[in-house]
Amino acid sequence: MTHVADGLLPPALAALEPGAHDWLCLDMFDTLVSRRVHPEDVKRLVCERLARLAAPALGGAQLYAARAALEQRLGEANVAAGHDAEAALPEVLGALWEALPAADRPGREAFVTLGLELEVATECALQLPEPDAVALLERAREAGLGRCLVSDFYLPEGHLRRLLAHHGLAAHFDHVVVSADTLRTKRSGRQYPLVLERLGAPPSRVLMVGDNAEADVAQARAHGLAAHHLDRAPRGATYEAWRREAGDPGHLARALDGLLATRGEPEPFPELALTLFAFTERLHDALLRAGVRDVCFLAREGQLLQRLFDAYQARRAPTPALAIRTHYLEVSRRATFLPSLGPLEAETFETLFRQYRRMSGAAFLRSLGLEHLEAPLAAALGRNLGEEEADWPTSEAFAALRAHPTFTAAYAHERRTRQDALLDILRRLPWLGGRDRLAVVDVGWKGTIQDHLAALLAQRPDAGVREVEGYYLGLVATGAASPTSRKHGVLFDTVGAPTPHAAAFDQNRSLFEVVLAADHGSTHHHAFDAAGLGVPVRDAFEEAPLFHAHIAPAQRRLEARFAAIDAALVRLPYAPERLLHEAARRHARMVLAPSPAELGWFSGVWHLENFGVFGRSTFSDTAAPPGWREQLAFAWWLLTARRPGELGFWPYLTIRARGGRALAAVYARALRRRAGL
Repeated sequence: MTHVADGLLPPALAALEPGAHDWLCLDMFDTLVSRRVHPEDVKRLVCERLARLAAPALGGAQLYAARAALEQRLGEANVAAGHDAEAALPEVLGALWEALPAADRPGREAFVTLGLELEVATECALQLPEPDAVALLERAREAGLGRCLVSDFYLPEGHLRRLLAHHGLAAHFDHVVVSADTLRTKRSGRQYPLVLERLGAPPSRVLMVGDNAEADVAQARAHGLAAHHLDRAPRGATYEAWRREAGDPGHLARALDGLLATRGEPEPFPELALTLFAFTERLHDALLRAGVRDVCFLAREGQLLQRLFDAYQARRAPTPALAIRTHYLEVSRRATFLPSLGPLEAETFETLFRQYRRMSGAAFLRSLGLEHLEAPLAAALGRNLGEEEADWPTSEAFAALRAHPTFTAAYAHERRTRQDALLDILRRLPWLGGRDRLAVVDVGWKGTIQDHLAALLAQRPDAGVREVEGYYLGLVATGAASPTSRKHGVLFDTVGAPTPHAAAFDQNRSLFEVVLAADHGSTHHHAFDAAGLGVPVRDAFEEAPLFHAHIAPAQRRLEARFAAIDAALVRLPYAPERLLHEAARRHARMVLAPSPAELGWFSGVWHLENFGVFGRSTFSDTAAPPGWREQLAFAWWLLTARRPGELGFWPYLTIRARGGRALAAVYARALRRRAGL
């Protein structure tokens, strides 16, 4: 028996002299590929995800324990039936489904299929091909040898071939023999006669190569095969170290501390990468649970969210059955508002007036995307449409404007034209034909664009879509949600009983809006191009200098940190509640104890408002520090008369500016308690 150092092949084996053998048989795990976790932790990771998606009442640890017990029981039953102590994963998953609480479990076939897909996806994410074994396969191919993969493993041949295809190795093998199909193993030796029968070759013409001295070498030689041993012994110690690491309850927190540490030049808000990672993971789980396979990320904040989601999927869901196709839909509140409206005589403009009452006629027309009517209507009505009304919907000016023929004609024409253009865009989504549901993702907070889309689709049954389902980073109001237009706050939800840690995530929502800016202007409306296709028509990109100088560099740092978090956490089993808590705790640091550098960075950015109100929202506070009397007066007001909206976009910062650092510290402690941190 030939022993070689890990990662090296002996010259005689590497050469594979022509005529010595007709077939090369190769072991799979720790021979052809290795894992970046302990092999048993693959099962733990799969069970964590399977529990999140299909058995939330149990949790990952309980599901893993149940799986281990069933593997033992089914293996013993197979031995009693004359087979080896092997249990194929489809059989295990079927038995696991039987053990789930009947009230919660999905269909049996769906559960088994999901479990198998998660196993394949997790293995793909955690495996690395071994260069020496791949080189051996190449030499065998060049020498004209047939090649067969022989594995003791619980996945059937079809799934094992998918693992090989993921690594670009499927074409190397003429045959795959796996114990999940035969219920015969190499470790017992009973697999080898079946291999020889499959190959149609005498044992003397077959060379077996593997890392297990007993199963791959001693048992192969006992059946007349030539055998070579690849000594991967150092892997055992590495696997055990990884297993201890994964089982340490404090490891997740320590790993995140290292991943979020800033080095060198100060980096503003580094923890935001973890917040968005937690959102992305929860979003992927929510879409899989709902059976969504295509989803539209809404412009503009959806641009970066889509990139992060696609990056997460590339590592976590590399198999087609788990992949969710993403699409970028260029829409805005303004671009979808007019198409969502009904005939003018019955229209109440609810989604605009529920939030904005004090406005001018000019702002009203701009919200409809009809600002070109301002000058002619002002002249016809003899009014200054730039003058604000305390309550525009009930004003005399509004009544006069909506009754004027210039407005009524333009409203009717543009409403229908823009409806048709937007519906054309939706119909050309490659997957939407024949689907009942349009799934959308956005930052939040009320889901106004979803309200507009749902209203449009309700008017136009020719669209072929009856429902809209919205998934939001955060949800603070339901808007016009209905049974056919459902909304979900994925990271946090303050509607009704707040979700865990919502108080922390909901502090300074403007931070999300600023960092999630897109690299293009807002969608003004939808129109038909020269080819007769519906297309978005964008505003000028006024934010371009700000975006390229400040936002884009922050996004690049965030994406790099997101990738590092993903690469580390893909190896660790953890409950989703643990990750959410860790993300909330670190998010609270950003919004309740920002550094001077972070405050300086944030004060230098701005956000463009283009619906209801128009102009830049800035975040700097240049007011002089208040005296102690003003601070006391503010503290009294805060305790007795405060309404949440009066504290502005970032309550902590308002309290610190008007009440002093001590009062802000008291507020921060109270909010942490309310957030469960």
